[in-house]
Amino acid sequence: MRVLIGLLSELSHERRQERMVDALERAGHQVAITWVDNGSSPISAFWQDRSLHRLENPRAGRRKAYFLRFMSWFHGLILREQPDCVLAVDPPALLPARLALLRREFRLLYDAREYYCELPTIRERRAVRAFWNAAEGWSMRRADASWAVCGSIARALEQDHRVKGVGVVRNLPTCSFQPRAPERQAALRALLPGLDTGPVVVYAGGFWPGYDFRPLQEALGRVPGAQLVLLGEGPELETHRRHAAGLAWSGRLHFPGKVAPERLDALLRGADVGVVLVPDLGLSYRYLLPNKLFEYIQAGLPVLASPLPELAAVVLGRGVGRCADPADPRAIATRLAELLDPERAVGWQVALGAAAAELCWEREEARFLALVEGPDGQGGAAHG
Repeated sequence: MRVLIGLLSELSHERRQERMVDALERAGHQVAITWVDNGSSPISAFWQDRSLHRLENPRAGRRKAYFLRFMSWFHGLILREQPDCVLAVDPPALLPARLALLRREFRLLYDAREYYCELPTIRERRAVRAFWNAAEGWSMRRADASWAVCGSIARALEQDHRVKGVGVVRNLPTCSFQPRAPERQAALRALLPGLDTGPVVVYAGGFWPGYDFRPLQEALGRVPGAQLVLLGEGPELETHRRHAAGLAWSGRLHFPGKVAPERLDALLRGADVGVVLVPDLGLSYRYLLPNKLFEYIQAGLPVLASPLPELAAVVLGRGVGRCADPADPRAIATRLAELLDPERAVGWQVALGAAAAELCWEREEARFLALVEGPDGQGGAAHG
């Protein structure tokens, strides 16, 4: 089966798509994918010899034109390439794929990576939200299979759009858990030569509007000797750097910036706790189940997370960490002290090892392929 994947994204950090493409290829399918080249990041090595359809720098100009240009281009690409199957990632790819179904037949699949219509940038603009909600529902009712990254979003989409059978394909990494080794900090210390010998708390992700890391920075003052490493970039990075510089313990706060995905696993293994302190800014955030949570687990890091339903179900349900209000420095410090307690270290590693063996792509892959290929396992289009 010839599969065309459409997503409005660069490919430099698309680990989920890498895993999906690899699974499809090993199952005998031919795969091509769109690549939106914004000129900011090169594609990763995974994509070097694969079939890519490149759209150059569509962010030039207004945001509305950016979306319209991608959708028009992707619609034309489907009609020109005539794939047997189109896997549309999020509504900006789903709508042009659904429109292409009016012209020709193919198997239409939908991967909802987030609760799109509840994103703050969508939800707060009534006309925009109404448009995307209608487009997503109209398209999903015609799709051969749809899935979301967690159960909460899958159930919400079923209710919003009156559809049944929305599956779940979580954003899980491959299984890489291993016992904690004495030399595990080599990569992290090579990145940060001035790192002290105290325990390391790590955050890996973006610095986006609404994410407030100041309480986490302030909590470090209550955890003697602990280091905080914040990996990533984003529009609010400098705001947090300035705040850190004004703290008496600023020497224990580190901002090394963005790192290549292939380096992340080794860097995380050098830490002692992973942080996923997500703000509750509406349903799209409340239902968040980010890849970094599972990357921390595979790296053997107990997790400090926000008490949101999907995060808490994994962190508390699997016994791999604690939850704390992301706005409360005192609560964050108390939980960090528990997670860093040497007497609890063995217990955390036992729980993390058990969770890592289950929460991995090797187990999720079969569910993904079953949705792609359909009940007969052939992937033939259901329409026609």
